[in-house]
Amino acid sequence: MFSRAVELTEVNGKAIAVDINENNVAFGSEEHVSNIKSGEKVIRTAYFLKRRRLQSKPRLNEKTLLAKYRGREHRRIEQIYHKLANQIIEEAKELKASTIALEELTNIRKRINRSKELNGRLNRWSFRKLQNIIEYKARLAGLNVKYFNAKGTSSLCPKCRG
Repeated sequence: MFSRAVELTEVNGKAIAVDINENNVAFGSEEHVSNIKSGEKVIRTAYFLKRRRLQSKPRLNEKTLLAKYRGREHRRIEQIYHKLANQIIEEAKELKASTIALEELTNIRKRINRSKELNGRLNRWSFRKLQNIIEYKARLAGLNVKYFNAKGTSSLCPKCRG
């Protein structure tokens, strides 16, 4: 196992807030907000439908095909997450922010209980994986990471406060 000594920057009051959604990630500060479409929802749904189609009819090589698609989906999503995390870290460095603020999304799957389709999509969504990648890349860059309660944050417009 490798380790690296990193010095965290002093908290200077500047922060980047990150809002992770199922199909996009919004991040920025009061001066500038970026919204990047991740495309994760489309990828996850496509692979879900492929797996469902494979499992509906018995085949000789079903398990190897399922493993192949699982690995391919995993690698595609990981690549997207690393690119998003790099963009967030670069934005923080440009704005000279010392902290990255992430939402505390624990128990999100328990709190939202709607249709079978929505519950399935939420269970396929790996929001915590993206948060882990952002956190470790931020720490390597010397940035602090804070988690906050997201309750009520979507009820106000960030630009007009209305």
